[in-house]
Amino acid sequence: MKRRDFIWKSMFSTLALSGVSLLFDNVLALKKVNPVIALQLYTVRNLLKKDFQLTLKTISNIGYNAVALYDYYGDFTPQQIKNMLDKLNLRCVSNFIQYKRLGTETQSIIDINKQLNNNNLIFSDIPQEARHEGMASLAKFAKIELKPIAERFKSEGMQLHYYIRDFEFQKFGNKFLLDFFIDNISPDLIKLVIDTVSAKIGKVEMIDIMKRYSGRYSLLNMRDIKSD
Repeated sequence: MKRRDFIWKSMFSTLALSGVSLLFDNVLALKKVNPVIALQLYTVRNLLKKDFQLTLKTISNIGYNAVALYDYYGDFTPQQIKNMLDKLNLRCVSNFIQYKRLGTETQSIIDINKQLNNNNLIFSDIPQEARHEGMASLAKFAKIELKPIAERFKSEGMQLHYYIRDFEFQKFGNKFLLDFFIDNISPDLIKLVIDTVSAKIGKVEMIDIMKRYSGRYSLLNMRDIKSD
């Protein structure tokens, strides 16, 4: 092994399991499934900025066969990145996009992800005004603002996934804050990403959340967290 490759792989030793996404081809919570395991590239974002190609090569050498992008492409075009991934036998399973861009740069996002051969788009952080103006505002946001955006992506063969944050597990009676949003939009248009750290900070049990939203999620995000 070349010295440069050894140093790069050593840098991964503390990062390789700190951000992993599991993509389920069939969402059957708590039953036997065969998920695709992908490394979140956001976890190694600083290494990507230093050497994009070597970072992807190291991910492949470690044994991953898939990655989750976060809308960063360095100095490369999406097609060049797709070629790199193909050469390294890596698959792009998802791409994290800022919510505000979904509605303003829709066609560009579609074109880029078609080049990447990716059809899973992840977003989070509902606009603050929708969260802070009450439950009716969340319902209105889902029905009026988000639905047409999701329908546009769906028409292009792309699936939107909402990444649940810890504060969205705040309880109102028997409902979470999250429910006032997702109950007002079809599961076919918006699926969920369940995150281990969000569940921990939100003081809910992962197994309970997986049962509650069975059939609504196809991505699990697994991160580590520092102990108190």
